[in-house]
Amino acid sequence: MDFGIKFRVDGAGFSHSRTERPMASSFERHCHSNYELLYVVEGEGRYMVEGEELPLGRGTLIIMHPYQYHWVSLRDDRPYERYVVNFSRSDLLPVAAALSLLSSPELRGRAYFSRLAYGDAVRSLLDSFAELAETCGEGDESLMAESLHSTLTQSLLLLSREAIDVGLTDDLDKLQLLTYINRNISSELSLDGLSREFFISKYHLCRFFKRQMGVTIFEYISAKRYALAEGYLAQGLPATEVSERVGYRDYSTFYRAYTKRAGHPPARQRNK
Repeated sequence: MDFGIKFRVDGAGFSHSRTERPMASSFERHCHSNYELLYVVEGEGRYMVEGEELPLGRGTLIIMHPYQYHWVSLRDDRPYERYVVNFSRSDLLPVAAALSLLSSPELRGRAYFSRLAYGDAVRSLLDSFAELAETCGEGDESLMAESLHSTLTQSLLLLSREAIDVGLTDDLDKLQLLTYINRNISSELSLDGLSREFFISKYHLCRFFKRQMGVTIFEYISAKRYALAEGYLAQGLPATEVSERVGYRDYSTFYRAYTKRAGHPPARQRNK
């Protein structure tokens, strides 16, 4: 016999369900605008995410990104019990600093098999919320919203901790990061902004960049901006305009940075 509980509170969704005889016709192929965390309590089969086939079994944890087309194919002689949590990008922001798990395009939609300690911990968090949901129902929406957000936050932090432990932060796409920086070199670039964009903590972002490039992020950005400024000044553009073009909102800051690096003020480069 099938059973299930479902909640949707404050934009996030939670379900715990069990299907004794899973039939293919019972599971639609779909995509949606939210992230989805799937934890398999029991079941056997495969999960398809954007054409990638992922083995599915007890303890499998999969995180899918928005708009990824996915479906499940299961053995119909084995029960399928699972937890599903749907959440938005805004739900990630409070814990974005630790979400190295979601930082790399290569990891998007990939099955993530938790090690026992972390897998059990996530299962325990989901079980606890399910018990609370069954007890309280939807009567206290604020309590349910706060509890669901706490469950999600703790689960993602645990998974992020595991990702760091097994070195998945090394899978951050260096070329994608450099491309983003170069495309936005004329905009304000900050560690907070890059951390949010790539779902990785500022600490691990800095460590990764220094290891890959041999310089800090800001040394790299400064070098790029200086080279661009030299080119613009050589073309005869006014120093104030060049300052804005290479990402400085305050001319005095640009003046000091350029002069320190070049050994002379930007106006002299223009006159060479």
